[in-house]
Amino acid sequence: MIMIEINNLSYCYKTFQRSDEKFGVIKDFFNRKYENHMVFDEINLSIPEGKIIGLLGANGAGKTTLLKIMCGLLHTDCYVQVMGYNPYKKEKDFLKNIGVLFGQKSALIWDLPPMDTLKISQKIYDIPNDVFRSRVTEYVAQMNVADKLNTPVRKLSLGERMKFEILVAIIHDPKLLLLDEPTIGLDLKAQLEVHEMVKKFKARNKTVIITSHYIKDIENTCDDVIVLSDKKILLHEEIEHIELEDSVTISINHKQFREFEKNLSVDFEYSEGTYIITIAKKDESHILNKLLQHVNFEDIQIERNTLESLLINLYEKGYVNG
Repeated sequence: MIMIEINNLSYCYKTFQRSDEKFGVIKDFFNRKYENHMVFDEINLSIPEGKIIGLLGANGAGKTTLLKIMCGLLHTDCYVQVMGYNPYKKEKDFLKNIGVLFGQKSALIWDLPPMDTLKISQKIYDIPNDVFRSRVTEYVAQMNVADKLNTPVRKLSLGERMKFEILVAIIHDPKLLLLDEPTIGLDLKAQLEVHEMVKKFKARNKTVIITSHYIKDIENTCDDVIVLSDKKILLHEEIEHIELEDSVTISINHKQFREFEKNLSVDFEYSEGTYIITIAKKDESHILNKLLQHVNFEDIQIERNTLESLLINLYEKGYVNG
């Protein structure tokens, strides 16, 4: 089943242009001028259910905007279907099956304990008491915050607050969960706990979309990655397929490298006394065996490219999937 279908989505917003002229404030009051900013230019996207999708891109690439379109906060005349609904119409069955967390917008009430916010959600989504108690017990145990349920939000750490934000977003057991930077500002332990929570949620055939600037969020949790850049989808691919296309960088600190490099049939760069070759992962064993016939192992340094370095290369090369 297709969870999200987007066809030829274009979206722009406008900003007010303030006049620098004399009496500009008065002129602006009667004759305002606006500038249009294109966010998306005819993008297409299809996401099946039961996957965790990582949504990546530089600041301003449109990650949060895309989530807002998916959950119906922003309107567009283009074709957008989420769980078979037009999200902007905000139909009851649609709202019951979507959970949203925006990292910079808290759903918790500052002076009240998280349990009070959860009880409000229980009333909104009409969750039976026994089901509600069971879910709360399960989730707070998974995220190690059971002893904080009745502590005012203002007294919680950032990591504890974010865990409860996620709990509020999933307490009604939605089919689709949208997480906008759920680990921002969290320490490593809290990040890993959030990762485990998301994976356990997905295991019940749920669909999760995560935006993040932390590559580990994507590597540790996601099945697919979507990269937004320059109003387009730069890449939409399964992470394991991206890793299959990974490359290996080998640095050789050896004066005689030029004497035998012709036998390797590889291109190389020279920098500060070191010869650098970049090869496909599948050729790694073959090239290393040849190198070790001439060079000591101590003279070789191997660096396997990470998802982060691959994405940086995609940006630099302007790679477009398709």
